[in-house]
Amino acid sequence: MAKIGYARVYTQDPNLDGQIDTLREYGCERIFSEKKSGHKTKRTEIDKCLDYLREDDILVIYKLDHLGRTTKQLIELSQWLDDKSIDLHIIDYEHITQGRNEQIVLYHDESIR
Repeated sequence: MAKIGYARVYTQDPNLDGQIDTLREYGCERIFSEKKSGHKTKRTEIDKCLDYLREDDILVIYKLDHLGRTTKQLIELSQWLDDKSIDLHIIDYEHITQGRNEQIVLYHDESIR
């Protein structure tokens, strides 16, 4: 099991350093990063990241909208992660776990701050 990070900033926000530092602090062994608009469907680094992930890995992102901009994208990716037995952790939500019932279960636990 490895923690793999993905960082993305919007084109108008030039600084990835804060996200990358946070992903490192979270224990990510490898981090993929890019500056892209989420509205574009081709995102090279997320594709590389997804190709790199293996069963029982944990994909770590800072915010949910860094993974996809539409509900459809998020649902499709959630299903793909579930099919590959890859968990998803979103730092901004403190903890997200992927349920085996093919849906993302979100909860925010104030006690772990």
